[in-house]
Amino acid sequence: MAEEKEKAEDAEQPKKGKTVIIIVAVVLVLLVVVGGALAFLMLKGGEEEGGEKAHATKAADKKKGGHGDDLVAGPMFAVDNIIVNLVSEGGARYAKFSVALELDAQELSPEMLAKKAIVTDIIISVVSSKTAEELMNVKGKEGVKNEIMEKVNERLKDGRVKNVYFTNFVVQ
Repeated sequence: MAEEKEKAEDAEQPKKGKTVIIIVAVVLVLLVVVGGALAFLMLKGGEEEGGEKAHATKAADKKKGGHGDDLVAGPMFAVDNIIVNLVSEGGARYAKFSVALELDAQELSPEMLAKKAIVTDIIISVVSSKTAEELMNVKGKEGVKNEIMEKVNERLKDGRVKNVYFTNFVVQ
């Protein structure tokens, strides 16, 4: 009789253990499925909203004539490897840089080639009139870019410079 009781208890323990393992497995599967579904819905909803906003922003930029897609640029005119002395009280400071001027039309390229010496002189004059401190911050660089663009555009007949990009810039 004692043997039969032990056999019955041994049979119940594996059944209880298997039942607990099955319940835990089912709960884990449900959590993964529910979590996956929530993540999918959240990501899908965010893309739709972001996509609509991005589309609206691009459309507004096109209407304004702004720079909606910064990776699509007009024709470029490069002036490379310029070295200038900077305004300095405490010692010799210099800047070495390269500039790319974005043109509004390809038709401006021949005029830019013909006036390369003038354009280079303008760039050198503008940058060499600045201190190292002015050129070391974003605001100063933006001011230099705007000044270069304005002065070059004053000398052009067939078009205009839309933007100025520093492709290399070192201040020592």
